[in-house]
Amino acid sequence: MARRSIHDVPSEVSAKLAELLTTSAQGMGNARSRYWLRAQLSRAGLPDGDRMVRRAIRGLIRDGLPVGGGYRGYWVCRDAADLAAAREEMMSRICALSKRARAVREAYVRTNGGQAELAFEPDAADGEEMEAALAVLAAAAREDEDDD
Repeated sequence: MARRSIHDVPSEVSAKLAELLTTSAQGMGNARSRYWLRAQLSRAGLPDGDRMVRRAIRGLIRDGLPVGGGYRGYWVCRDAADLAAAREEMMSRICALSKRARAVREAYVRTNGGQAELAFEPDAADGEEMEAALAVLAAAAREDEDDD
């Protein structure tokens, strides 16, 4: 028997999540937690792992279901406010990851006597562009923190 990829999501899981979200999570005010979604999958006798749910949600978004997510849970974006909230959550995560990436790089440089790492990517220019983008995001996040 062929082994399934870890990225495979059974179609039944995707269909059930789409049904749950479209019937009970319309709008950010009706967001459903990942734990609630997992419990519903379990009750239906379907795989209910945390990673499975996250992968299935990403698949639903790729397939065209506008799912937002944040600390409240997951919701189907039904208006501009829902979409703005979903975007704000994503931007917050991007900025947090950017800060973490910068901190790891700075810690690496400090622990290696000030020696920066060498770029070993096939196309070093892409890595430099990514570093520049991360630096811009981290700087924007710092400016936002100063406004608080």
